[in-house]
Amino acid sequence: MKETQFERLMNSKKDCASIKDLEMELWLRRRNSGLLKWTTKNGEEIALKDMSDEHLKNALNMAYRIEDLNDNIDFAGFDDDWGDR
Repeated sequence: MKETQFERLMNSKKDCASIKDLEMELWLRRRNSGLLKWTTKNGEEIALKDMSDEHLKNALNMAYRIEDLNDNIDFAGFDDDWGDR
């Protein structure tokens, strides 16, 4: 009988994470979650894990607005060859 894609994936040790790998990933994410901080406009730092959903949404929207502004800045007259610096 032909091996299914799922069986092939489960039988291939190099393509699958072990339970220990997943436990380590979870531990690292939990350990590092307090290190990711957002700085508010008044300078206060808030851990991302402590931000409300609404605050995260507003922060993400602000980041998108800043990215759009940066994409639309007119750099006419500026040399963009940074290779010699």
